[in-house]
Amino acid sequence: MCGILGSIPSTESHFFKDALSLLSHRGPDGEKTYHIDNKLSFGHTRLSVIDTSDDASQPFRYEHLTIIINGEIYNYKEIKKELITLGYKFRTQSDTEVAVASYLHWGASCLKRFNGMWAMAIWDEQKEELFLCRDRFGKKPLFYTEQKDKFIFGSEMKALLPFLDKTELADDFTWLVTNQIFYESTDKCLIKGIKRFPAAHYGIYKNNQLKLHRYWDTFNELSDVPKTYELQCEQFAFLFKDACRLRLRSDVAVATSLSGGLDSGAIASVVKFLSKNSTNAIDYEAFTAFMPNSSSDESGFAKSLCEQNNIHLNLTQILPQQALENIYKDYYYFEEIYYTPPYPMSENYKSMKEKGVKVSLDGHGADELFCGYRNFMFLSFLDCGLNYKKIKEITKTYNETYSYNFSQHYDKRTPLLSYLKTQLWYRFLPHYLKNNRISEELQKEMIKKMGYLNYGLYVLFHLSTLPTLLRNFDRYAMRHGVEVRMPFLDYRVVTFCLSLPWHSKIRNGFTKAIIRDALKDCIPQNIRERKSKQAFQAPIEHWMRNEWKEVMSDLIVSQEFKSSKLVNSKLIEHNFFKKRNDLSYFDAENLFKLMSPFFWEQGFLKKKFEDIL
Repeated sequence: MCGILGSIPSTESHFFKDALSLLSHRGPDGEKTYHIDNKLSFGHTRLSVIDTSDDASQPFRYEHLTIIINGEIYNYKEIKKELITLGYKFRTQSDTEVAVASYLHWGASCLKRFNGMWAMAIWDEQKEELFLCRDRFGKKPLFYTEQKDKFIFGSEMKALLPFLDKTELADDFTWLVTNQIFYESTDKCLIKGIKRFPAAHYGIYKNNQLKLHRYWDTFNELSDVPKTYELQCEQFAFLFKDACRLRLRSDVAVATSLSGGLDSGAIASVVKFLSKNSTNAIDYEAFTAFMPNSSSDESGFAKSLCEQNNIHLNLTQILPQQALENIYKDYYYFEEIYYTPPYPMSENYKSMKEKGVKVSLDGHGADELFCGYRNFMFLSFLDCGLNYKKIKEITKTYNETYSYNFSQHYDKRTPLLSYLKTQLWYRFLPHYLKNNRISEELQKEMIKKMGYLNYGLYVLFHLSTLPTLLRNFDRYAMRHGVEVRMPFLDYRVVTFCLSLPWHSKIRNGFTKAIIRDALKDCIPQNIRERKSKQAFQAPIEHWMRNEWKEVMSDLIVSQEFKSSKLVNSKLIEHNFFKKRNDLSYFDAENLFKLMSPFFWEQGFLKKKFEDIL
């Protein structure tokens, strides 16, 4: 896990190093550059995780190829054995050397052999061409820009800004701000002239032209699942445990950012299960952030899980004043615009860094694979048809899972009415389900093969919520030099889970049923049978009514805020002063969403790091 930067043709050494240094937080363990005059500049800031020796530092040369990579190839040992039988020799124990040797032997088809997360660049001196690629689901970031016959790419936008003549907002900046959970899966960026390299693609840059090719499409990789639920559980347990096993490969300490919920709890429990059944000791602990006065505080469940699994738990208290003091700096490192403050999540990874932990196994992706979002559960109505018994069971499951006032949208006593409302919800919410990047014809084909629920989850997973969360957590963690690994995003787990029928996910009164049943030998009973579903989020409604109230009141009426062209200061002022004594969470979240472009402007564009106080 690192920061990468490159340019074609080469860039003056001093200028290039200065730009590379802007990624030092991603790779605090070392920095190295490689230049070929008038052809290429490669730079790498290193976070040493696998083979921490200097021999494995990057840029890394293998025959006529030079590679820089941000990420990990978890199954590198298995690929390495295969390459050795084919006559390849290795001088390190790194996954980097295996990645470049794989490209030498198999070309771009090596990507479908990799189980991991990566943004990778390989320079072929013989062909004088650049190979760029990004992992299947976009876990690792990659940006690029073309400026005056120069092609530049890097892990974060901030490293590309020095190459621009001037920093301007994107032409569709307003759309991006309005659609904060939809733009990450596109090539759009907040800064004009910079693009996101697409997930599941590779590109060849040659003769001043980048040609993109898609190498992975989850829909085309769906698997045949066992017909019985018992066999499905057995297969899921095997896949998930193996996904965790691979992601424990590390030469440094490993932890989990633990919420206390089922997803991260499943990971922590499986890690301890694997540890008990392994001859090699696993250096492992958990970290949990908690916020006083937060309805989403799950530290009690985290403590219970760790006590039962004999896991050391580190608690990080999130204080509202510190969150406000750091808001500009947070947005500098975050680079993007989002409707909740980065501080709580970022601070938890900071605690890991302070304890010497560089790797965190986290539970991202489970909600999108197993229906962890409220209204999407009702897509299963469309899959079960007019089966009154099943509709009633789904309705009951929803009521027992979410504390949200169900009756506002559905009638508890008449599940058939819920069914009809779901039909209308599906028909008239194209923003979420009828994504304009999926044609109507393909949508019908996908629903026919996957079902309505899995289709909705596919959209969440690939086109809206999950890409945004993966981006967010990459920035939260890599700001402090911590890499986040995600067992639920093992491509074998993803293709299997999106192939499961809806009733393997919503079953016997539980959501995420197959996780609970398949891993019952690992997860403590009180966590496995817990029905309540909470999101980890800052209690911004409480903060705005109390600790943030005075500062926000002054900020919103300040000349600096009113003169910003990125926010509607009059609307914000009206909404805040009208409701500041009685803000609901949704009121506060909407206010923060409207204000976040200002925080981004001050932090990322103007680099204003002094306290907001």
